[in-house]
Amino acid sequence: MALANASPDPYLAAQYTQVSGANQGVILEIRRERRVELVMESFRWNDLMRWKEGHLLTLQFKGEYFPGPGTFDLDHNGTPDVCIYTGTKPVAQQGVVYLKLGSDVDLENGASGGDVVINKTIPKTFREDRDYLFPIPLQEILLNPRLTQNPNW
Repeated sequence: MALANASPDPYLAAQYTQVSGANQGVILEIRRERRVELVMESFRWNDLMRWKEGHLLTLQFKGEYFPGPGTFDLDHNGTPDVCIYTGTKPVAQQGVVYLKLGSDVDLENGASGGDVVINKTIPKTFREDRDYLFPIPLQEILLNPRLTQNPNW
């Protein structure tokens, strides 16, 4: 395997802080590949919990880059697909999605552009001392008094 002796990618190594050892480069590549290939298939959270990388859940979710307000042909077929606007909504064209900057969509740098920022006002928290375990439901503790609550819940 060509990756067996690959040096670890510094960006991935900074994200996945629990990986070390001789196979670090291979493990990091496998984790990158899982993230790319399994997007939108509901594996990410379980992977992060298994790998003890919950801190990654606190990072801002981002989408596609746009240079600022304007009309964009995302599929390069010669017709506009998305219009990001400020002020009054432009006259609607069929097949165009209209997004008002600041209410329907947020860009990292506002009107100066940047990546789309998803749920920017929702705080993203993860407590390393608690959040790898779920709380045990109170009903279960009442049914079995020998059960104790998971730490910090």
